[in-house]
Amino acid sequence: MSALAGSAQATLTSLGNGTFSDTANNITWLSDWNMARGSAFDNGSSATDGRLTWANANNWAASLSFAGFSDWRLATMAEFTAMYNSVGANPTGLNPYVSNWGPTTDFWSADPLTATVARYFFISPYANTLQSNAMSADLGVVAVRTGIGAAAVPEPQSLALVLLALVLLALGSAALATRRRGA
Repeated sequence: MSALAGSAQATLTSLGNGTFSDTANNITWLSDWNMARGSAFDNGSSATDGRLTWANANNWAASLSFAGFSDWRLATMAEFTAMYNSVGANPTGLNPYVSNWGPTTDFWSADPLTATVARYFFISPYANTLQSNAMSADLGVVAVRTGIGAAAVPEPQSLALVLLALVLLALGSAALATRRRGA
């Protein structure tokens, strides 16, 4: 776990769009930690429990389009650890940010250990211990993305200025072409 100690202390902020950010580590997290439930990738005890194998968890995250972004992935153990330590390694400290825990406290990380075993994060006061399981096990999944903030939406004034510049450029080009033909 000493490799995980190098992460900056997370500073969590709700973004109000179903996500929250870790500003110290430049990560955006989903607020719904059971969003995969009922998806085509859900293969747990039931088709709606949100538990997935490691491969399905990675595929679900990679296919996710949410809050204007489609670059979602599984969190690394270092990202889980930084986020969790920011709330004093206390699961209730995540309640303002996580809207749906789902039926599990075990969440796949992006970190494989071997060709058949991967790490997972166990949400408890003892979560800083290394946990691993067979990639065929059914665990929870939460997605993250690198970067913070809402998808960029151009302001109407900025868009109007760009359109005006394009019109003026087109008019200037047309005037120049007319002058050359007349000369």
